[in-house]
Amino acid sequence: MIQKWMNGFLLVLFSTTAAHAEPTRIDTIAFKVPSLDGLTELSGQIDRPECGSTTSPMAFIVGGTGLFTRKGYFARSGTDDDFIYESLAKALNQKCIATVRFDFRGVRCDLKSKADLANCVDQNIRSTVTDQTILDDIQAVYDSLKQYSFFDSSRLVLIGHSEGSLNFSRLIA
Repeated sequence: MIQKWMNGFLLVLFSTTAAHAEPTRIDTIAFKVPSLDGLTELSGQIDRPECGSTTSPMAFIVGGTGLFTRKGYFARSGTDDDFIYESLAKALNQKCIATVRFDFRGVRCDLKSKADLANCVDQNIRSTVTDQTILDDIQAVYDSLKQYSFFDSSRLVLIGHSEGSLNFSRLIA
C-alpha cells in the first residue's frame, strides 16, 4: 500500500498480487459530453496506459471548489506540478491506472492571472452552476464512460479534491 499527500490529496494505492508492466504508451481520448440539463457540453479526457491487458483500473479525478480545467492549476512552484490533476493522472498512468478528468462547466482554460478570467470563463454558462448541476455534470461524465469497452466499473477509484470528495459522497448516497 502506498500513501502520499499531494497538494490536498491523500493518495492511497493498494497493490495487487498481479504484477503490472510499465506502460508502453499512454493513449489520450478527448471527449465532449452533453450536460444533463442540455445547456452546455463538458470537455475532458481519458488517459489510458497500455499495459498488456484489455482493461485497467481507472481513477476518476474531480476537482474542488473553483474554476478548474482537467489540469487543475494551483500556482505554487512555477513547474508543471502546479497542474495537480494532470500530475496525479501521470503518476497513476505510470502505475497502469487509467484516469478520467474533465473541465468544469463554463471553464475552458487555466486561470493563471486575473487577465485570464475573460478568456477562460464563460460567465453565461457559469451562471447555470448550482449544487445540482455540479452533481449532474459528474454523473454525465461517469455515464459516458460506459461506452468504452475498457471501462470496468468494478475497477473504478474516485478521487475528489476538497469539495470534489463531498460531491462524490453525495452521488454515492
